[in-house]
Order: sequence, then structure tokens, then C-alpha cells
Amino acid sequence: MKNLLLLLFSRRFNPVIVFIFLLLPATEFLYAQNDSVLLQNVLKTVQYGMGLSSQVTGTSKLNLFGQPLIILDGMPYYTFSSDIINYATADLSDIANMLGISEEEIESVTILTNPTDLMSYGSAAKNGAIYITTKKAADTKFNINYSLKTHMSWEKQGYKMLNGDQYAILIKEAHMNTYGYPLDTRLHKELLYQPTEPYYYYNFGQNTNWFNEITQTGFQQEHNLSVNGRIKGIGYRFSTMFNKGTGTIINTGNRDYNFRLFLDYKIKNIGYVSAGLDYKNLTSDNCNIPETFSDIRELALKMMPNMSVYEYTEEGERTDKLFLPYSPFQGSQFINPVAAALQLKNNTKQFVVNPQLVIDVEPFESLSYNLSLNYNNLSYENKKFYPDLYDHYPSTNFQGIKYNRNSYNENLNIRNRIIFKPNLGIKHTLNLYGEYNFRISKYGGKESNVSPYSTTTINYIESKNKINDALVGLIYTAFSKYNIELIGSTEKMKLDKTNYDRTLNYSGSLQWLISNESFFTFRPYINSMRFKVSKGITYNPYTITTTRYEPTRIYIDRLDTVEVYESTDFDLNTSFLNNKILLKISYFKRSYANENLISTYLPVAPGAAEPNIVFQNSDVHGWEILFNSQLVNKNDFKINFGIDFKNTKKSISYLNFPSYYFSYSIYNGIYPNDNFELNKPFGEIAGLKYMGVYQYGSFIAGSQDDAPVARDKSGNVIRDINGNPIYITYKANDVNYIFQGGDAKYQDQNFDGTIDENDVVVIGDARPLLSGTFGPDITFKRFWLGTFFNFSYGNDIVNLARMNLENMYTSSNQTITTLDRWKKPGEVTDVPRAVSHFSYNWLRSTRFVEDGSFLRLKALTLKYALPEHICGKLHLKSLSFYATGKNLITWTKYKGADPDINLNTDWYNYGFDSNYAAPIRELIFGINVGL
Repeated sequence: MKNLLLLLFSRRFNPVIVFIFLLLPATEFLYAQNDSVLLQNVLKTVQYGMGLSSQVTGTSKLNLFGQPLIILDGMPYYTFSSDIINYATADLSDIANMLGISEEEIESVTILTNPTDLMSYGSAAKNGAIYITTKKAADTKFNINYSLKTHMSWEKQGYKMLNGDQYAILIKEAHMNTYGYPLDTRLHKELLYQPTEPYYYYNFGQNTNWFNEITQTGFQQEHNLSVNGRIKGIGYRFSTMFNKGTGTIINTGNRDYNFRLFLDYKIKNIGYVSAGLDYKNLTSDNCNIPETFSDIRELALKMMPNMSVYEYTEEGERTDKLFLPYSPFQGSQFINPVAAALQLKNNTKQFVVNPQLVIDVEPFESLSYNLSLNYNNLSYENKKFYPDLYDHYPSTNFQGIKYNRNSYNENLNIRNRIIFKPNLGIKHTLNLYGEYNFRISKYGGKESNVSPYSTTTINYIESKNKINDALVGLIYTAFSKYNIELIGSTEKMKLDKTNYDRTLNYSGSLQWLISNESFFTFRPYINSMRFKVSKGITYNPYTITTTRYEPTRIYIDRLDTVEVYESTDFDLNTSFLNNKILLKISYFKRSYANENLISTYLPVAPGAAEPNIVFQNSDVHGWEILFNSQLVNKNDFKINFGIDFKNTKKSISYLNFPSYYFSYSIYNGIYPNDNFELNKPFGEIAGLKYMGVYQYGSFIAGSQDDAPVARDKSGNVIRDINGNPIYITYKANDVNYIFQGGDAKYQDQNFDGTIDENDVVVIGDARPLLSGTFGPDITFKRFWLGTFFNFSYGNDIVNLARMNLENMYTSSNQTITTLDRWKKPGEVTDVPRAVSHFSYNWLRSTRFVEDGSFLRLKALTLKYALPEHICGKLHLKSLSFYATGKNLITWTKYKGADPDINLNTDWYNYGFDSNYAAPIRELIFGINVGL
């Protein structure tokens, strides 16, 4: 099975792959009885309860030029950032964690990407919106629901690293290859391995797996209790959640709890009023590591493995003290990872209060008014502790640097909406509506650094922002077949004493219900077919002037610009065979223009450069297809299937950046960011073609042919006027280096005997040909089995993490791949020799460009619900159990920690992978009780 899947996802494109997907036994992870749910890109929780791992659709249109807007119960929600989840594979648990609430409280999630749907939320929603609706009061008199969820999570080491003995040999060998003489272990006793030096023998004679030392099995328990119902027309819902646990890194964890209260009252024949209050208290404990590392996992992988975790005495007895050498062999940035996890504190607390009031009145049949008020207040505390790990051992009177940050963020949103519906008869309907919305936000705080020697306190200047917008629109429908929507809006912003000019925005859509036409003759097979085209344009003019200083010049940055954001959508929605098959085909295009961004400066010294003019126009276009089918629908047995696959391409139509934005170098570890063409999708990867390793350093015809000598197109050795062979030379960055035996072999594209920028060619493409999700679900009596797969096909990845773990250039630990390195003349291998700080064996090349195609079983859920008669005997309304596994299996050829990399990045980082952490695997066991 594994070989078959790898074959399907090989670099050779096989068009039959889509057809195979459609034949898989199947599910719809977007469960819908009709196409109305499908059209809205909605994920609802009511079908299977908790444990459901499903995704929302339409995510290909999100996060194209910035973060999407979070909308909670109809109001913009700015308290939490939306960049902490991967939209393409997000499930209810991810969205709930982003909001800091229980997934039990989520009723539905909708992806808003249509320009007409987003216009009401202003420019903040230009990158799309995630519309989240929470549960409200039930229609019954009284309900109690309790759920218990237990998480167990663990990490798999992303790379296999050398042990202590192998590492010591590598470091000595690299020194010998660089300087030509052995490493003086009298000066570097960390690699001496002599019992005559017992302190070093015991403390630097270990085989430590630092990754295992810093990781643990994470354990969390989440309790949820809700009470809801309706008494004498007043609906109520109260819920509380408590979640506490430990993370997969030692000494990390969280303590979260929240309370939610909702009340509503229906005013007879007029409307209704509702009010809600949400309070959250979220605490997390983490570690803080030096800025030279991305996280503690990178530190653990690179840490010298022959060093001990705990200190040994000269008698060879292990103590309880963490081993902290005074002069680290690898440099001051390398700290005992266990000590870092236990001592480098990074603790955060967040307190959120979020009250909301909604009033809906309809005094006349044709007139309605809605008023929504929302206030959210976030108080944030961040405490970090940087102990001096080089001069002291951990103790109760441990000294170090304390960093404290306190901030607050307040947002008040007021939304007014009025709708007029004149009576035009049966064949025509018209909705005229207008909105006036107002938002005011404040931000402030302070931070302090306290060390044994000084104290520094910085107070943030309080910023106050105001945004107000107004819009008018109409929706006209004729003959139940044609629908027109037109919206115009304007927005005025004042951001921290800077007045922005008023924006002018408009959007419109045309929808045609083709299946209602008289000429439509496919009704026995096609139940519904509708086509919709939408377009929106946002103009955002503003001016900002700032001043910044550098040693040689003063910059006066004047931002006098007009941002133009344009979006176009085409959607075709069809349902077949009594709505058993649903098909949605979407094509979209987004463009963003930022014009007249002028940066000038006043030169302090003569000869300063000319002013820079910097601006960029970008375009994104793509398509997405959603297919849902109900293959079997019997009383006790159902099989459903769904698949969502897409393709997105980004391009730059205009660019005028100064030269320092670009990297033309082919130095070690650097890939260029200049390999793109205007008006063509970017994603091509440029570099050298890696050809293996030279077996010999000197050329001898017939016996040592594989040596670094220049050759012509026919493969003949190029010689000088004296008949001596010309050796391949690396010439770049003012360097002249003659390749030697054991060095990396790169293709000399122009046969000139040098490796330089002229040998750079296209060596990969980071754009997936196809990506998406799918998964079957099966219902049998009281059992439900659901699966969720995600995949990417046809893309390359620049594995920067592996490059840093296999370059054999520094004192960092390396992967076990380096055991196959070149060691002696004549050896055949694809891994170059070890050379310390003096080699060009890890230039940008095909050596570190890999096939990023993958197929992952993202989630698997099994649920069982007890029959009603058994629940009745237990005096329960319902009782169900479920188990979910996440990130269980990944089929891929990629050698990195995780092939599912984020492609919603800037053009100069597109397709690069610097991640050292593999996906966290989870097992979740839950129980839901209804009283």
C-alpha cells in the first residue's frame, strides 16, 4: 500500500490520480442535505458532535495578501490572531483553540470570500473572513450537557542525529581536513575521551539524545459543562470550560478556563433582544531560548551529543546538578537544552472580557433594524526570565535578567443596519439596505528589563484608532432565476493621530439559477444548477511620514500611496440525483497594487546613494473544486465521500525594489530570491545542479578520472598551454577556491572551469500542481467512522533545515546521513567530506531541493452513541463516546520534518522549509453526556 501511494505521488504527473480519488470509498466531511450548505462553505457541528475532524472549504482564497478577519457571532473579533492555524486543514479544535473556547460551543464555521459578503466588514476583511457562530439557547425548557476530553500527545524526532561517539569523530575529521593536522585535544578536552581527565571523560563521554531529554508525553484534560433552555420566552445558555495539561516539551503547559453567558428574549410581533458575556483566563508556560535558534527543538538537534545532561563528579558519580560548562565548546549560544527548558521562562497570561448586545426590531413588515454592540478587552502579561547559565548553577537564589511586559487592547464595535423590503409582487423581490458602523480601539502598556546591574522600563504611548464606515446596497431577484446585488461603501480611518483619506469601495454580483429556466431539460438528473459572478474593488489612499536614523544618514520615509485591492469570483454550483451528489467549481482572481511608496533620505556624508522608489503589484489566481457524494444511504448503513482539491498561483506584475532586497549570491546556505519573471507565477527555485562528490583531488587519466578538472562539452579535459589540466574553481564573493577530492561536484553549465552565478539554473518549482483534502465516513447503526486526509502533489521544497544539519561546516551536531561522507580518495558517495568553516559543499543546489509531495492521514475518528432506551434507563438524554487520532501517518519522499509547509508567504520565502519539528501526534478520548 505504501509503495502504491508513493508511486501515485511521484514526480511524474499522472492525470488518472483525480479519477482514482473520485472512486475511493468515501465521505463528505462537509455534511449537507442540500446545496445551500455547500454554497456557503459551512462546517456544522450538529451532525456528529465532538471528535469530528472536518474542514471548511474555500480556504484557497484566504490569507493571500494578509490575515483574514475573525468574525464571532456577527461582530469583528480582534482579540486573537488568525495566523496561528493552517486554514487548509483546520478543524473545529484548531478554531476553538484560536478563540480560547471549547469546541462544544461552536455551532458553525463559514468561510467568507465573496466580495459582496465581505463588503460589510470594510478593508479589514479584504483577505477573507472566518465567520464563527456559537451555540445559543435551546427551545426546550432545560438541558444539561457535560463532556470530558482527554488528550495524549507526543513528538517524533524529525531528523536522526549522530550519537556522541560519531559526533566526536566528525569534529576531529573536519578539523583535519581543514588545517591538515589533528585537533589539539589538550585545548579541547571535550573530545579527549581519556580517563586521565575524569571531569571531561565523564561529562563529555556520553551519548545523549537531547531531543528525547526535552520531550515528554503531553497530557491534557478538558471539562465542559453547559446549561441551556427557555423559560417564558426567555432563552438562556451558560457554559464553562476548564482545560489544564502539560505540553510535549518538558516544563511547559497551560491552564485555561472560560465562562459564557447568553440570554435572549423575543418581543412579540416586533423582534428580539439578546445579550452575551464571555470571560477567558488563559495561561501558558513555555521556555525561551536564544534568538539564534527557531525553537528548543533546533537547539536540541544541534547540541553536541557527547555532553552530559547532569554533571558528573571526578569519581564518575552523577549529581542532580544540570551540567553547565563555563566555556561551551560550540559557542555561547549553545546552552544545555534541558537547563534551557527548566530555567529560561516564558510565561504568558491573557484575560479577555467580551460582552455583546444585539437588538433586532421589525416594526413594519417591510422594514427592519438591527443594532449590534460589542466590546472586547484583552489584558496581556508576558514574563521572561533569562538566568546566567554560564556563571551559576540553578538554585533558589538564581540571578539573571527578568523581562516583564504588560499591555492591553480594547475594541468597541457598533454596527447599525436597516433593511427595507417593498412589496413588488410574487415575481420580483427587492431588498434595500444601509449600514453605519463604528469601531474605536485603544492599545497601551509597558515593559521592563531587570538585571543584577540595571533596570530599564519602557512605557508604550497609548494609541487610539477610530474607523467608521457606511454602505448602501440592494438585492433584486426576478422570476426566482436572476439575482443582482450591488454594494457601495466608504470608510474613514484615523490610526494613531494619522488621518487616512476616505476609501471608496464597491462590489456587485450576478447570479443565475439555470435549473429554473424553461429550456433546462436535465431535471431528472440535475436538481439544481446556479452560476454566480462577483467583483469587488477597494481603494485605500493614505499618507504617513516617519523619520529614522542611521550612523551615516537620516531617512525621511513618506508613504504617499493608494492601495487598490481587486477581487473577482466565478462559481458554478450543481446538485445531482436528488442532492446525493454536490459539485462546486470556483475560479478566483485577486490583485493588489501598492503605488508610489517613496523612501527618501538626507545624506549625512557626501556620496550617499539616490532615493529609492519601492512598490509592488501582485496577482493571485486559482481554482477550487469541491465534490460531495452520498454513495450509500440505507437505514443502518451510510457511506459518504467528499474531496476538495485546488490550485493557486501567485505572480508579480510590477516590482521596483532596491538591490539590497535581492540575493544574487551563491554562497553557502543562500538561495536567491530574484528568480522570477514579471506577470508569470513565481515559485521557481534557482541554484546549481549537484552532481555528487569528487573521488580524487588530483587528475590521473585512466585511474583518477573523477577529479575536479574542467571539461568541455564533449567531456574532454581542458588543459593549459603547458598541457596541465585546469581544475574547477569556485569564483564568487571575492573567493577563488580550487575544489579538492571529497568536495561537492556542481555542473559547470558553460564549461568555463569555474562555478559562479553563470551556472545557476532552474532546479525546482515550489508550486503544487494539486493540493487538497478528502476522506470517507461510514455510519453503521450507532457507530460512526470518519477520516480526514490532506495532500499536496507536484511541488518542490528547499530543505533549509536539512542543509544546516548536513553541511558539516560548524560544530553543530549532524544527521546520520553524514556517516556516508567522503573519507578517503577513491570513495564513491553522494555526501561530501567534513570541512570546518572552509568549504563550499553546501552551496544552493539540487542537493537540498526535494520532492514535497505527500499524503497524510490527518485525523481518524470513531464514535459510538448509546441507544435511546439504554440512555433512558440511565436517566440520560444521550451518551456517546469517541476516540480521535491526529497526524497518524504521512506518506512522502520528503526527508524533512514535515512536508506540509506554509505556502502563504512572501515571494522571497516561497517554498523554503526551516522547520525542525515534526507534526505532533495526538490521541483524544472523549465522552459526551446529555441530562
